[in-house]
Amino acid sequence: MLMPYDLLRLRQGLGMASEEFIERYTDPAPHHNGWPLARLKMREDGEGTCPFLGPEGCTVYPHRPSACRMYPLARATRIEQGAIAERFYLVREAHCKGHGQGRSWAAQEWMADQGLEPYNAMAEAFMPLLARPAPDPTSPGGEQKLKMFFMACYNTDAFRQFVMCSSLAKRLELGPGELELLATNDQQLLRFAFKWLRLALLGEPTLRIKR
Repeated sequence: MLMPYDLLRLRQGLGMASEEFIERYTDPAPHHNGWPLARLKMREDGEGTCPFLGPEGCTVYPHRPSACRMYPLARATRIEQGAIAERFYLVREAHCKGHGQGRSWAAQEWMADQGLEPYNAMAEAFMPLLARPAPDPTSPGGEQKLKMFFMACYNTDAFRQFVMCSSLAKRLELGPGELELLATNDQQLLRFAFKWLRLALLGEPTLRIKR
C-alpha cells in the first residue's frame, strides 16, 4: 500500500506527472475504513515482483516508500487522547540477510538511519482522516467525495489545479504567501490537502473560512 507521501516521492524521483504515475504503477485499494488508497501494481511475472526491481537491486532507492525503509521493522500507530501512540514489531524472514550480522538497532535509531522522519510526519498528518469512517458511496454525493479524497491525496497535479482555478482559495483565510507556496511546493500542498479534506468531508475546523 502506498501512502500519499510515498507516491509523491516516487513520482518526483521518476520525474513523472501524478496522473501518469497513478495509471502506470498503481491499483486502487480500499482502506479498512472505506477510504480509497493506492496500491503499488506488481509485475505479472508469477511472483508479483516489484516494478522498480532491476538487475542490480532497487532502481528508486533514494525515493523508496516508507514500508521499504522501515523493513524489517514494522511500526503500528493509533491516536490515543489526541496524540500518536506507536508500537514496533520485528519481522524475521529467511530472505532478509540483515539478521544475525552482529549489530543491534534501537527503533528510533533505525528510522533515523533510513530517512523516515518526513514519511512518518506525513503519515501522522494523514492518520486523522483514515481513523474516521469514509462516506457511504451509495449515499448522496458519497462516490464524489471518495473521488475527491483520492484526487487530493494522490493526484497532486489535479488538486493544485483545483486549488488555483476554483473559488476555494478565495473562500479560505490563507497566510501571507501561502497560496504561492501551494502553487510550487508539493509537500505543502499535500499537507493542505489533508486539512482541506478534514474540513470538507468531516466538518473539522482545520482551516478558517472567510466571513
